Amino acid sequence: MIAEDEPVSRRLLEGLLQTWGHEVVVCTDGDTAWEILQRADAPRLAIMDWMMPGLSGIEICQNVRTLENGDQFYMLLVTARGGTGDLVDGLKAGANDYVSKPYHPAELEARVNSGLRMIELQAKQIEAERVKTLMVTAGAAAHEINQPLTVILGSVELWRDTIAKDDPGAKRLERIWEGALRIQVIVGKMMSVTQFATKPYVGDSVIVDFDASSDKTGADDI
Repeated sequence: MIAEDEPVSRRLLEGLLQTWGHEVVVCTDGDTAWEILQRADAPRLAIMDWMMPGLSGIEICQNVRTLENGDQFYMLLVTARGGTGDLVDGLKAGANDYVSKPYHPAELEARVNSGLRMIELQAKQIEAERVKTLMVTAGAAAHEINQPLTVILGSVELWRDTIAKDDPGAKRLERIWEGALRIQVIVGKMMSVTQFATKPYVGDSVIVDFDASSDKTGADDI
């Protein structure tokens, strides 16, 4: 996202970013920039002028860092202010980097690429934490399910050995046995989760795909 009120500077910056292959969201004042950054689909890298109508770049940085996911944004200030004090103020406000006007396009590109690498690295870390949480949760749930399931399987197995084949309840008992074995397979997959994968469910919802998420293949399915 670009937040720049000066038309020439804004068009130049937009043109450079598009030349480098980036999709650009443009706004001309701080209030609009802050509105955009609060959206669920907000750009994760923002290039902002220090001074502009509405909220300043400093104020936007401060506001962004108060968001629940505020640490996932990379904030780059572009301004004519070049003093050490200004640099310190910008970084204290939550900016990740700082480019002084007039800037060289190569310098700006390097700083933008650095920001994108940081965003990508953070996304990988978040995904790793998600997988870790999934594995821990699946393992704990599987452990809790496995204990009563063992009792059920043992009881049904004894019942199968004693019930007469022509007993009306024999078929129902077999369905219970097959269902319990199916649960046992699913529990085994839950205990073997190694990655995070989902599949479509009802409507637009998704659920965890234990076949794709575990190192257990469908060959064990009953």
